[in-house]
Amino acid sequence: MIVETDANLRVKYLSQQAEELFGRKLRDVQGLLFSEFNFLQSEDEPTISASLRRLIDRSESHNTCVIRNLSRDGKVILCEWHNSALLNEEGELQSILSLASDITMEKKEEEALRAMAEGVDARSGETFFQSLCLQVARTVEAKYATVA
Repeated sequence: MIVETDANLRVKYLSQQAEELFGRKLRDVQGLLFSEFNFLQSEDEPTISASLRRLIDRSESHNTCVIRNLSRDGKVILCEWHNSALLNEEGELQSILSLASDITMEKKEEEALRAMAEGVDARSGETFFQSLCLQVARTVEAKYATVA
């Protein structure tokens, strides 16, 4: 998904995927400050603000950060953001282009695998199998799981 802001961090463009994920149409957020968009977890605002500030002050031309966002239905999603400063012919900041990928499921799978690896009882295959089933069930957000 793509989000573009002007040099003052006012929303210029949202891709269709961004509109769908965040539940806001471009016409509703165009001109709002990035911070007014209300799709960030408040605890992660300093992280994205620092990333954008480094683009504005030109200490970086591009950067990457992972932050928690809010989907249109209020779910927390983990996104990896790739931000780039776009300059005009005079070398002045024209806009910031941000490409984001939803990495929520990948991170859940990593956590499940890590938990299984740490929770394995080498003496009993049964403990490993039970742990494996329960972790998979949590990862796919199953309502019910049976281990037999």
